[in-house]
Amino acid sequence: MVVPPFVFVARDYREFYGEAILQHGYGHYLQFRKYGAWKYYFSIAPKSILAALRKDDYDPVEVEANQLAHAYFGEASLMGGRYFPLR
Repeated sequence: MVVPPFVFVARDYREFYGEAILQHGYGHYLQFRKYGAWKYYFSIAPKSILAALRKDDYDPVEVEANQLAHAYFGEASLMGGRYFPLR
C-alpha cells in the first residue's frame, strides 16, 4: 500500500512478489508526484484499492504504476510479466 511518502508492505512480501512489489509501490509514488496529492488520493488510490480487491493486475492505474517504475529503474526494472504487466 502506498500512502505517499510511505510505502507499506507485508512482512512476507518476498514470498509472493519478491522485490518487484517495492518497485511497483514506487511507481505509485511516481503517480503521486506526477498528478499531485488531490488526484492521487481521490482518483488513483481508490481505483488502485478496487483493482487490488478484484485482483486486477491489468487495471490502467496499476499498469501505469508499472510503466512509471519501469522507466525509473531502467535496466534494473523488475516490472513486466503476470503480476506487473507493462500493457
